[in-house]
Order: sequence, then C-alpha cells, then structure tokens
Amino acid sequence: MATIIDLATKAMQDAIKAVVDATKTVVDSIKTVVDSVKTKVDTLDTRTNTMNTNVNTINTNVNTINTNVNTINTNVNTINTNVNAIKSDVATIKASSGAVKNVQRGTVTFSSTSSTTITTISAVNLNKSLLITIGRGRGGYDAYNGNTTARITNSTTITFTCEYPSTITIEWQVVEFY
Repeated sequence: MATIIDLATKAMQDAIKAVVDATKTVVDSIKTVVDSVKTKVDTLDTRTNTMNTNVNTINTNVNTINTNVNTINTNVNTINTNVNAIKSDVATIKASSGAVKNVQRGTVTFSSTSSTTITTISAVNLNKSLLITIGRGRGGYDAYNGNTTARITNSTTITFTCEYPSTITIEWQVVEFY
C-alpha cells in the first residue's frame, strides 16, 4: 500500500511534471517566435544586401553619366573654340578679299539753277568706300549745262554740286568694302 509520503511524492512529481510541461510549451512557443523573427531578419539582410548592390550600381551609373557629361562639356567647349576660330578666319578672309560690306543707294535731282546738295548716309570707312554716280537730264543753252560733281565729304555725308542745271537727276551708290 502506498504511504502518505509516496502519495505526496507522486502528487508533487505530477505537479512538477505539469509545470515542466507548461514551461516546455512556453519555451517551444518562444522558439517558434524566435525562429520566425530570425527568418524575417535573414530576409531583411538579403533585401538590405540587394538594396546595397542596387545603390552601388546606381552610384556607378551616376559616375558614368557624370564622366559622359564632362566629356560632352569638353566637346562643346572645343566646338565653341573652333566656331570662334572660324568666325575670326571668316572676318580675316572678308577683310583681305575686298568683299562688299555694305551698299547704300539714292537719287538727287537738280533743276534750273546752280546748287549744292548734301545727302546724309550711314557711316562708312572712307578708306574702304567708293562713290558711283550716273547722271541723266536735259541739255540747255551751252556746253557746260549740267556739269556735276559728287564726293564723299566725310563718313556720313555726300556733297553734290551742279553748275548750270536744267533738270538733272543723279543716281548714286556708295559701296563699302571690308
């Protein structure tokens, strides 16, 4: 027969076993949560590594783009330098070739008495300009009728003089060269 000590020991053993079983259940539950957290941390580590790789790739691409932009800027500066050199060469060629820079035209009409007419023009370089005149008119009573002169007086003025005019129109052109 069982004694009280045996019964108490058995009850105590059962109680201890129940506490151990409950503790084991809690520990198993905690282990499950810890395993789940570890899986999530491992997933986050993998994602973080992937993001770091992507950021490194982006940084490499940005550096490549910056290098390309610098190359483009260098090329644009070279092109601008070449364009300026070409402009300078064109100006030199124009200046040395005698190319026409500007032409101004007009008419002056004289009638019946001697007179002088002054015509204003846009400024020209006197050393590089030429005045061309063509006169037409009606003759009069002597051989000097319509005797005219024209000259560029200064950079902005042409002076026309006519002796003994009847009716005379003078067409003029000022041609300025480079």
